[in-house]
Amino acid sequence: MKGRTIRVIALGISILGALGAGAQDDHHAAGPPPGLNLGTAGLEVSWASWSVKTASPEQGLRGRLRGLGTAILFESQRSEDGLRAVIRGPLGEVFYEYQEVPEHHREILLADGTHLEIPEPPKLVVLGVPIDLAAGEGNASLRTLAARPEGLLIRQLGLELVAKASGEDLVEERRGLELATQALWPYFETTERSRPRLTSDYEINAVGYLVHTQPEGLVLGNNRVVPQLALRHDDSRVNSCLGRCGEGCTGGFGGDFIYHSDWYDVTSPTYPAHQQVRCVSGEDWIDTWYAVSPVTHSVTGWWTPGCQLHDNCQRSIWPDWLAAVTCLPLVPVVPILDSLGEHRTWSYTDYNWQITSYNAGYSGCTCPGHSPYEEQYECVQ
Repeated sequence: MKGRTIRVIALGISILGALGAGAQDDHHAAGPPPGLNLGTAGLEVSWASWSVKTASPEQGLRGRLRGLGTAILFESQRSEDGLRAVIRGPLGEVFYEYQEVPEHHREILLADGTHLEIPEPPKLVVLGVPIDLAAGEGNASLRTLAARPEGLLIRQLGLELVAKASGEDLVEERRGLELATQALWPYFETTERSRPRLTSDYEINAVGYLVHTQPEGLVLGNNRVVPQLALRHDDSRVNSCLGRCGEGCTGGFGGDFIYHSDWYDVTSPTYPAHQQVRCVSGEDWIDTWYAVSPVTHSVTGWWTPGCQLHDNCQRSIWPDWLAAVTCLPLVPVVPILDSLGEHRTWSYTDYNWQITSYNAGYSGCTCPGHSPYEEQYECVQ
């Protein structure tokens, strides 16, 4: 069909949820289950000198980081035009620039004449070069910056910012700067990376440094991939929508054209809820639990007393053909004309957990009560 326009709502990496503040903040993050502590425990002692000048949604994040004979100046702020973050050198030279522009789409014309609208991805520029790793552009700039002393300061900025400027109201501002660390991470020397870590803003695992709120459409060298929740639509969880006019929770009459309904799913953010290190025969294994809580499945349909009487009748008579003949006359009027009819919503909630494990390599770890020379031993560190 020529001339049609299709809008793609989401493209690229799927990120579920915006996580809140670290444990040093005085108020709870918006979203994680009560009592969930995703603080900054385990952060290494800083070797850099910090100065945070502003840290509020109104004024944004601004500050300076010194070390290794140089310095970086950072700023990140939201406005009506979106989110913009910049990292400069001591002489004002721009090392990193990041911008998110909300509700911007770009149009692609397909060969069959279809106009395809896709979300405009965030803009990321390093050393003056636009980064588009999906198209193979920008690797050299990332590698160059990662090898400079300022690159190591950006690494430290990403590791410590959640502790230096905590607060659930600054998640977006921190993201604009932390994504610089994520973009550079694959280009750091192995000795300059870090042990596995879990905070409210980011995680370090086998893939690398990953910001929990990495935007859709931003493709970097290492990207957050959260397993998609298998959505289950189970009529039996809501008593098969008793009284809904139509078959079950979604079926209708006349080939599903009348009284047809659809399930809708509201998926809550995915939170890295817990991480542990296991010692397995001298090797470190990292286990991370992700909580998806809750996922609500709902369906809305037309309910009438006659349809409910019909459903009760059908459930009490067997076989089905006899129930169909016997129960249909119990619907006293055409459902749409029933003055007692109303739209009703049936819903239920699932609680789910995901877990990932990976081998961080040999560390020589030992377990109490076991000799390091044993062939097999295991304990939680």
